[in-house]
Amino acid sequence: MSQVVLSEGSNEITIYTNSMTVSNSSHLVTQGIENLTGTQASYDSVLNVNLNRMLPRVRNFFKLENDAVRFSLIQTKDEIAPVISSPDNLTVGNDPGLASAVVAVASPAATDNCVDVKVTSVRSDGKALDAPYPVGTTTITWTATDAAGNTATSSQSIIVLDIEAPVWAATTQSLMQVNATSPKGVSVSFDLTVTDNVGVTSRSCVPASGSVFPVGTTPVECTAADAAGNSAVTSFSVNVIGAHEQIGFLIEHVEDLNLPNGTAQPVVNQLKTAYDQTADGSAACKKVSDFLSMVQKKSSNIPADQVPYLIAEGNRILDVMDCSPQARTSFSVRTLSGTMFQPVQAAPAN
Repeated sequence: MSQVVLSEGSNEITIYTNSMTVSNSSHLVTQGIENLTGTQASYDSVLNVNLNRMLPRVRNFFKLENDAVRFSLIQTKDEIAPVISSPDNLTVGNDPGLASAVVAVASPAATDNCVDVKVTSVRSDGKALDAPYPVGTTTITWTATDAAGNTATSSQSIIVLDIEAPVWAATTQSLMQVNATSPKGVSVSFDLTVTDNVGVTSRSCVPASGSVFPVGTTPVECTAADAAGNSAVTSFSVNVIGAHEQIGFLIEHVEDLNLPNGTAQPVVNQLKTAYDQTADGSAACKKVSDFLSMVQKKSSNIPADQVPYLIAEGNRILDVMDCSPQARTSFSVRTLSGTMFQPVQAAPAN
């Protein structure tokens, strides 16, 4: 005698058996439940009194007394997270001329107790996985997710090194020539262009721009560096022209003006004497001063635009030779057109 109880809500099925005796039979006997087609069944074990051990409820014979067996739905849930292993960290140099590098990133290895595993990635800079990686460290967070929503993460670092040194702008001028303006030389300023794929963090020149360069040739070396410690050097020379050479250039300039003989010879002769006597400061100073006086006297035969130029050149030479202030004369020159020129006087030498 048996009773089957179906519990609504929990969907449990309970079979109560007061007594049941099955003799040895050619048929298999069971007490349990099966699906509609009979292809799946669930049953418990029962004590075989003859063998005195538990056997499944599918037997040729067994005996039950005050028996109960309950079948309950078991909710199975995958609570085991996947296992993910990121590729090795990568260290590469920047692409030429860029502050980044294109890096081929391999996929991680991911496994799970279930077959359906999805792998996603997120870069620390928010960009797409195949976008160029900037100089520095970018972290990729790999995430494996299974069908039950269990996740596992692993990280990978992509390190892009700045291996490119700054680049000085190309220049065809390896020698900078300037006229001295005093016995000490002249203050020379220069501005060289330098660029870097990431950024120039320091630049310096020895001697520095704005320094006073003495008469003669002085080498200059400039160094630029970036944040990664890459550096580049460029060099050139500054040639400061002294009084002797300046007088020589001024002689050539006057001769190239093709002035009338009555003007050219007196003007040039003063400069030539000063050129020969440059070592004798006072004598040279007098001759350059005489040159300035001669330019004033002969100004009507000299092109109007050349008069102030010649006077400015002569006064600068006086400054370079450290001539006494008396040698510096201010000239007022009237041209044929009546325009007045007041030459700018150079400051006395320090």
